[in-house]
This record gives sequence, C-alpha cells and structure tokens, in this order.
Amino acid sequence: MLNMCPELHEFLKISFHTKTMHLNYGIEPFFIIGGFFLHRTLARNKIHPLTHIKKLWIRLFPAMVFAFIIISCIGKIPWWRIFDLLFFLPGTGIVPAVIRNSEWFICVYFWISCLMIGLFNFSKKGAWIVAGLIAYLATSLLLHGVPVRNTENIDKIYYSVVSIGTCLGVRCICLGMLASWISENLVLPKGCAFRVAATFFEIIAFYMLFSYMFRASHVKFSSLEVDLVFALLMISLANSRGYISDTLNRMDYIQFFSRYTYSILMGCAVMMRCVHELEAALNYDNKLIIVIGGAFC
Repeated sequence: MLNMCPELHEFLKISFHTKTMHLNYGIEPFFIIGGFFLHRTLARNKIHPLTHIKKLWIRLFPAMVFAFIIISCIGKIPWWRIFDLLFFLPGTGIVPAVIRNSEWFICVYFWISCLMIGLFNFSKKGAWIVAGLIAYLATSLLLHGVPVRNTENIDKIYYSVVSIGTCLGVRCICLGMLASWISENLVLPKGCAFRVAATFFEIIAFYMLFSYMFRASHVKFSSLEVDLVFALLMISLANSRGYISDTLNRMDYIQFFSRYTYSILMGCAVMMRCVHELEAALNYDNKLIIVIGGAFC
C-alpha cells in the first residue's frame, strides 16, 4: 500500500522522524506465535501426527483460497494453480500477484510445521534440544547468506524451499517452540516486585518492536535481536506476569479479530492494487486511493 501511495509513506516517515521503516516485519512474529502454540498443542495432546497436520491444513487453507479467488477473478493468476494450493507448494504466485514478492511464507510455514510435528511426536523429551540446534543452524545460514533465485516453475519452487525465507521460518518456529517449553516448565515468581519487573520488560519489548518497525533509521536492532525479544515477550504474555499481558489476556475479542487478520489484510492489499490501477486509468488523486480502498474492504 505504501509503494502505491508514496505520499502516505513520506507522511509516516515524517511523523515518526525516521528515514527508513521495517513495516514488513510481520512474518517473523507469525512464525514465532505459530511455533509457540504448535508446541503447546503437541505437548498437551497425544494425537497422531497426521491428525495434527490435517488440522493445520484445514486452518490455513481457507485464507489461501480467499486470496486465490480474489486474485483469480481479477486475472492475476490462472485457475489451474489451485492444484499448487492443495499441496502448499511455494512459488504459487499468489503473493507476487499482490506485492511483487518472490516468496509465499504460508507454504513454508506449513511444511516447517509438519517437520516439527514429526520431530516432537518422535521424541518429546529431547525435541526442545533439537529445536534449539535447528534454530541455531538456521540462524547461522541466515548470517552467512543463503542462495536465493527468482526463477520459474520447478526452480522457483526449489529456491523457495531452500532460501533465506525458509531459514528465517525455521528459526522463528523453533524460537516459538522454545518459548512455549520455557513458559510451561519454568516456575516464575508471583510477587509484586516480579510483576513490576515483568511489566517493565513488556514496556521495553513493545517499544523495541515499535521502534524496529517505525523508526528503523534511529534505533539499530538486528532481526535476530527482535525475534529473541518477541519470543521472550511470548513467555510473559502466556503467563500474564506483567500488568500489560494480564490486561491483554482479559480481552476476548482480540482472539476473534486475530483469527481473520490474514484474510482481511490480504484482501485489503488486493483491493488497494485494483483501486490503484483504476486511479491510474482515471487520473484520480493518489490520496483518494486510501478512501476508496478502505470503503471496499
């Protein structure tokens, strides 16, 4: 949306007194949260691995179909690509049709989750150690660089699996699983002093996340540092140790909203692009895109 509306992008940068922003930071928290609850599900329920995978497929597939139908109707992707969706193949072209990106992280998330489901069902006691080793390996690959290519067909699918995005997904899912394991096995104090300390940490964590996204040129954090802070924040949120986390956990409607966030935002991105093309054809003012796009969504 910001690429289509340069004026809005400049307005945000001026408002937050920054030169650069990391507004694409959303995939990492998605993977960390997914890994967190994936571990909790595996640790608390003794279900066959295929049952877990089926539930994961059913949970993710509706959002994919939602985006696929919209993009197909506007002619951005052929209908036969529905077969790629059935098997969660990366490089299906749905994201490129919306934001010109070469990865589709939902597919990567699905297959990494399947890998972790198999791992934890194979050995629950030692799985958290293996998860830590895998997270370290993925981080090392990220730091040293992983080959990425924008090709077509089989090559594109292959390089979508063996890529920086995949390593990032592995690291974040493992961090989420480790955070879940720590929150369930670490006994945290319940005194007032610790509650104040936990609240202080939550304030710092939220401010750090905000600064990383909106004030990137002023506050220099690496993606690994932010991911680690977010994973630690998940531990505090899961146990309601701070006043902020306790308040958030009392708001039931947040869960309802977050359940459909992906579909809403994906639909918004598609609609905004359609309106932008209409604006270009009819010579509308750029600022009108925001109003029309919001009305559509």
